[in-house]
Amino acid sequence: MISGQKGFIPWSHVSHIGCLHLAHEESKEKKMPVEKRYSKRYPMDGEVYIRYRKQRLIPAKAVNCSMQGIYLRTESLTMLTGALVELELFRGGRQCSIMGVVTHTQQDGVGVMFWKPQAELYESVIAEVSDLRRVAAVPLLTPVDVHP
Repeated sequence: MISGQKGFIPWSHVSHIGCLHLAHEESKEKKMPVEKRYSKRYPMDGEVYIRYRKQRLIPAKAVNCSMQGIYLRTESLTMLTGALVELELFRGGRQCSIMGVVTHTQQDGVGVMFWKPQAELYESVIAEVSDLRRVAAVPLLTPVDVHP
């Protein structure tokens, strides 16, 4: 831990952790760092393309997103934790290019922490989820006959 910055490690000191807050769980034997997110994850749907090691774009599907990161479903993609990646996606009719670091990999996907918090992307995901919930909560006032 850096003196005067309790709980925070800046990018310049540990680039693969970034601005994550590290809390310590007290135990009799040792202290264990635990990752804490600053913002909630929301479900997200959409195509994302991953550029890894300056290769071609690899397709993936967005599963969920927070202001600091995203989880992507992939097919048989092997990436190293800590690898720098570039994500390409379309939101609101615009193409976005976001730099990030692979934080964890699983057989069917990868977690990526954004290099910088993505407030605009996060707000658009929240708005989309809110709209879907609002539509799902509105009951039909009259039955709809689909067979004339």
